[in-house]
Amino acid sequence: MLTVSPADARNALSVTHGFISLKKGIGGILEVFRRHQCVQSDPIEVAGRNADLTLQSRVSDYKQQYLYDLLYEKRHLF
Repeated sequence: MLTVSPADARNALSVTHGFISLKKGIGGILEVFRRHQCVQSDPIEVAGRNADLTLQSRVSDYKQQYLYDLLYEKRHLF
């Protein structure tokens, strides 16, 4: 039987969800979508839009304009 420490489990989850070694800019956003393929996007912004909150935690220099450009200008995402 394999035993995993709580610290090892936390580290594995952090790596899997992309919280370690954050990427930058538009390339970082595309990397998040390659990994996750889906991010919920809501028009309601209470503490921030869900897509922005998700990407801010995974892309070191995230800007809302980057996502807008990928969605509506370059049409790399939908």
